[in-house]
Amino acid sequence: MLLWPGENGKAHSPGMTAGWAVAMWAKGKNLPAAAKWVEFLTGPEADAIWVQKAGQLPATPEGRAASAEFLNRPENQYLSVAAEGVAKYGWLVPTDISANGFRQALNKAAQEVLTNGTAPEAALKAAEQTFNRTNRVRQ
Repeated sequence: MLLWPGENGKAHSPGMTAGWAVAMWAKGKNLPAAAKWVEFLTGPEADAIWVQKAGQLPATPEGRAASAEFLNRPENQYLSVAAEGVAKYGWLVPTDISANGFRQALNKAAQEVLTNGTAPEAALKAAEQTFNRTNRVRQ
């Protein structure tokens, strides 16, 4: 894993930071059990499992400490690179606008250029139109 290459004299470019979320439905019939499940999923014990079984970055100091040996193995050094990228160069998608499908649209544009020889400008214009139509962006 490498950090995004930079341009215009910058060492690295920003990279989109993504993650997962868990919640409970307020009208659920099993709220006490759901609360315990959410508490476990977001706590240090599960954090160590997420790190060691799923290769995710630790979210808690306890999860990081419990996973120290795992994180120090040469084959897992990609997590150190990912952590540096998040800490120094990561950016979160704005929450006040819909960005659903942003990455998919850019990936499709790149595929069009690389596999079909589409001009980059045309591929990006098509991605923009698809994104705006899908997300009902006001013009």
